[in-house]
Amino acid sequence: MSESGENSNTWFTDAVKLFESNNIGWSWWPVKKSGVNNILKVTTNPDYKQLIDAWNGNGTISADEAYNAVMKFADNHRFENCSIAYDVIDALIRQPSTAATKPFTKHTANQKIFASDYDLGQNGYAYSDKVVANYNVSTNNFTAWNTGWEYRNDGVDIQTCEDAESNGYCVGWTEADEWLQYTIELDVDAEYTIELRTASASTDGVVTIAIDGIDVLSSVSLPKTTGWQSFKTNTLGKVALTAGEHRIKIKVETGDFNISYLELRNDASQSISLEKGWNLVSFYLTPNAAQVSSVFPNASLVKSADSFYKTGQTSFLNSLTEIKVGEGYLVYNTVDETLTIQGTTTSSAPNNLKTGWNLIGIPIKANYPITSLPNETQIVKDFDSFYEPASSMNIISELEIGKAYYIKVSDDCEIDWLSR
Repeated sequence: MSESGENSNTWFTDAVKLFESNNIGWSWWPVKKSGVNNILKVTTNPDYKQLIDAWNGNGTISADEAYNAVMKFADNHRFENCSIAYDVIDALIRQPSTAATKPFTKHTANQKIFASDYDLGQNGYAYSDKVVANYNVSTNNFTAWNTGWEYRNDGVDIQTCEDAESNGYCVGWTEADEWLQYTIELDVDAEYTIELRTASASTDGVVTIAIDGIDVLSSVSLPKTTGWQSFKTNTLGKVALTAGEHRIKIKVETGDFNISYLELRNDASQSISLEKGWNLVSFYLTPNAAQVSSVFPNASLVKSADSFYKTGQTSFLNSLTEIKVGEGYLVYNTVDETLTIQGTTTSSAPNNLKTGWNLIGIPIKANYPITSLPNETQIVKDFDSFYEPASSMNIISELEIGKAYYIKVSDDCEIDWLSR
């Protein structure tokens, strides 16, 4: 079977299943074209559209302009200039033999999960939409499966988006009982705040959020905004989740709204006490406002192991710009104060030590036993205490939350922060 390919992913998957179950070979055409339903998507340059309009009697175009437009459009057909439609490939090759879903792209906490980046898979498994293919040969009625005709070739309706925080697309034309699934990988056990950014000029929407098949936030209202492209971030609620893989569904109860993105945030706070003068400090979270001046508003000098920040100095001379989880910092503060820093926790933190002296922070929300440090450890010290493995006069027995330490090792090694 050849001369096919002008339909949706659902139609593609069903057709391939039918052909292969009857031992019929198949070939799609064309491989490249403008639109969403081919393996390689070709960008249509504006002057080529102008040429088409001129041919249809709308406007004019010179011979040279027409030639340039055609040659540019031809160049757009080069493989390296095409966009690969991975959803189309998945529908043709993987989905005919399995109902399993897989991530369209990697999702994690504390980053935008764009609505158009729902999982790869069949209707009813990766998403649920009421219109998923065109059957006009049987019905004599053309049906647009993706009303917005952008980005992907499923039944999900995707359009270009004016939200500056989006990836350029949003899911629209939502209806009751439709849903979208996203696979997310979480680093840490935490309580996560779930946010959904939406817009509607029509009515208030209502959604339920399900995680791993269980409704966790039910019938949450999404207030209408001032227009279809006027997006507002809605805080839906908080959910306790374990580290690892989870599948999140946005289930529409009352539709007629657009979705820009979903986000899960594991907000936390950490208090740091600073004395007037020099301090050794660190953070077990990534500050939401990570600029040095935001974290240490009354510091005149901040140093890490290999960079520094000086207040009032020309910005390009400051090599230290942001505060990071697990790094150690030497801070000269101008006042006594206690800082409360808002941020997000993570399981990723520095753990590599280089031969010689290192300045390290504590990336975990717990004190760390000094005896759990690697065997290469020779000396650990702060301003007024120390630890040496062979000494009987050690003062430091554990590395404390929020502090930083100088540590000398005999060889390159790693700290296993989870071995405490």
